[in-house]
Amino acid sequence: MSEYIKLFSGKTLPLQGGGQIKVSYLDSYFGKAAFDAYGEIVISEYKNNLVLGGLRFENGLVKGGGPFVTCLMDRVLSSSGFRVATLTDLEEILRHKTLDLVGNYVYPALVLRSSEQTTVYNQFTAQRLHRQINERFSGFQLPAMISLTSLVLENGPTLEGLTFSLKDNAQIIQAPQLAYEHDGKKFIDSDKNGLPIFNEDGKRVFSCIDGGISVLCLDKDLDLDSEGGSFRGSSDNGRIIVVRED
Repeated sequence: MSEYIKLFSGKTLPLQGGGQIKVSYLDSYFGKAAFDAYGEIVISEYKNNLVLGGLRFENGLVKGGGPFVTCLMDRVLSSSGFRVATLTDLEEILRHKTLDLVGNYVYPALVLRSSEQTTVYNQFTAQRLHRQINERFSGFQLPAMISLTSLVLENGPTLEGLTFSLKDNAQIIQAPQLAYEHDGKKFIDSDKNGLPIFNEDGKRVFSCIDGGISVLCLDKDLDLDSEGGSFRGSSDNGRIIVVRED
């Protein structure tokens, strides 16, 4: 899809530490090229896994979401110098009102709180990522936020037939704000990692499960939700945000 790079027309977003990036929904000719490349990989490398079939190109826009499809789309985009948005990117987009995210669901990361799941969903993945983190980062304390840009999607012995592994250059963020003790707390602003700064006067709400691994979602009301125990869903209002670093 490299020939479509020149067709990308993102909006400029200034960064707190200086510099800028360009951001956009995955749309137009660029979005269609990425969608087609994604579909080819699903067939050739993932046995046409139906869980990855949650994306569609409709009215000039790629629709759908969830951690599996977003992670794989990040691989597609990275081959041409782009990536999907991290939580930090999304919070900056909200701060500068660069894109209107209201009404959509965007999935930037996973949250690992423990290696044990309360359900059968994702226990293999939770234990695998926990082991990899312990091997690479001595003394690391959970919860951890793992951006989907730091993960590789692989076939695996799970209910969905898919799992994640850390990239060699993965950046893992220690995230005490995402612990279960903060479930239901309100916030207004976020820190440099996009994590909530809790404030009882805030209108946005953080919600999560107790333990295990879950997806982190910026939901349609701009709340931060980390309750999802299954990774297979792909909401009709799911969206992928593209980032190009200048």
